[in-house]
Amino acid sequence: MPNGKTIRQIANEIGVTRQAIYKKFKLNSAVADSLKTHSFTVDKVKYYTAEGEKIIKSMFADNSDTPKGTVNLSTEQLTDKLTHDNLTTNQVDRLTDLFSTQLTAKDKQIEEKDRQLLEKDRQLAEKDKQIAMLMEQSNNLTQALQAAQALAAADKKQLLLQSGQHNEQPENPDPSENVKKGFFRKIFGK
Repeated sequence: MPNGKTIRQIANEIGVTRQAIYKKFKLNSAVADSLKTHSFTVDKVKYYTAEGEKIIKSMFADNSDTPKGTVNLSTEQLTDKLTHDNLTTNQVDRLTDLFSTQLTAKDKQIEEKDRQLLEKDRQLAEKDKQIAMLMEQSNNLTQALQAAQALAAADKKQLLLQSGQHNEQPENPDPSENVKKGFFRKIFGK
C-alpha cells in the first residue's frame, strides 16, 4: 500500500463527502494547484501525502461543509445516505449529533420568535383597546358639544323672543296710514 491517502479516506476521516472536497477545490483553485505537488498516482488511483492531507483537512477546519442536502432528510434517509457514502458509525453518530444540535438551536429560535409574536399580539390588543376607548371618548365629546350647541341656540332664541316682546310697538289701528306712500306722495304730501 502506498504511503498516502485517497480523497475517499481523507473525506471519511473529516466526516464529509468526496464531492464536498472536490467542491472546495473548485472554489479555491489556488489550494487545488498547490496540492498537485503533494499528490501522486499509483495504478490510476490518486494519493495525497501527509502534507496534502493536512492542506485538505485545513480547508474543512470550520466544519462548514458538512454534507449538503441532508438537512431536510429524515433520520433514516440521513443514516442511509451517510452509510452509502461509506462513513463509519462513529462519523454518522457525530453528524447526527451535529444535526440534532442544529435542530435544537432552530427550535429554540422558533420558540423565541413565537414568544415575540405573542408579545406583539398582546401589544396590538392593548392598542386596539386604547383606540376603542379614545373613539368612545371622541363620540361622547361630540355628543356633549352638540348638546351644548343646541342649548346655546335655545338660549339665544329665548333671549331674542324676550327682547322682541319689549321692543314691539302697538299696531296702528288706522289702516289708511298703513298704505305705502309713493315717491311723489312723500314729496308733495298727497
